[in-house]
Amino acid sequence: MYQIKAIMEIIDPIKQLIEQLNEAWSEKKYDQLDNLLDDSVIFLSPDLKNSIQGKSSAIKSYQDFMEKAIVSFYKTDQPSINLLKDTAIAVCPFEIKYQISDQMNHETGTEILIFQKKDNHWVLGWRTICNIKTIFA
Repeated sequence: MYQIKAIMEIIDPIKQLIEQLNEAWSEKKYDQLDNLLDDSVIFLSPDLKNSIQGKSSAIKSYQDFMEKAIVSFYKTDQPSINLLKDTAIAVCPFEIKYQISDQMNHETGTEILIFQKKDNHWVLGWRTICNIKTIFA
């Protein structure tokens, strides 16, 4: 029983951090991302060929998307979280509907987030999106 309680004391803050991340970018509260991302965070592109590194570049990627997209729907399912010492890996299914110019997009996929514990709090250190299925509306 004690072990389950100890694990939940780690998993619950990770779930809250995921909610904070999603709320910050989707509600354009970019200043809130500053405390949630590691200074050297890496975002890997869905095709696994390109990446951006650093907190300011990561925040800018959220801003760039939200400046050109009109998001009409965004939903995540419960993340699956695995722990390895001071590292947490979250697998987060999502669905999003958005418009860029005249193009309507409906995507489902999985976001993979790797968190690390630094100075007694968790920060996002690595992110990618995979298994994207795009449905053009």
